[in-house]
Amino acid sequence: MNTFDYGNYTGANEVVFASNLGYNDPSSEVEARKQLSKPLQDIKNFINTNIVPNFPEFAETEISTLESGFSLYQSTPIKVTKQGKVINITGTVLTTEAKTGVTVKICDIPENYRPKYAQRAIMQASANGSSDVWGCSIKTDGELDCVRYTQNGEATDIPNGAWMMFSMTYIGG
Repeated sequence: MNTFDYGNYTGANEVVFASNLGYNDPSSEVEARKQLSKPLQDIKNFINTNIVPNFPEFAETEISTLESGFSLYQSTPIKVTKQGKVINITGTVLTTEAKTGVTVKICDIPENYRPKYAQRAIMQASANGSSDVWGCSIKTDGELDCVRYTQNGEATDIPNGAWMMFSMTYIGG
């Protein structure tokens, strides 16, 4: 298989390519390489000049401050990344005490990483060996909530020791 290495053609078929370019003498390989590498250099220059400068900037932050009764799984902060207006948040939290209520606040997302529109998704959880689900809600003001923790198909309070994973991608405001 033929491969390219940033403008230098390498591979077993160099003589064939040299022949296809009108060079029947394998000693003309150097000239063939020059002709093959020019278009590749032009492509590289075009990408670096026109595409890379216009690519949205990447930013990231971490959330380590949670509401009372929650802790970070294995002390790993919640990660929030942003590329242009596309934002991803991912993390795992644990409850250190039982939490009651249909909607329970977990944390706040920093201002530059908040959604343009409220977001909701179903996420996995587990407590005491059960396989649970919960509604992850992110409001436009940055509040990340657990909505309707469900255990064995029944809505319930969030038990002590529950771990709650989440990963969501959305458009920022």
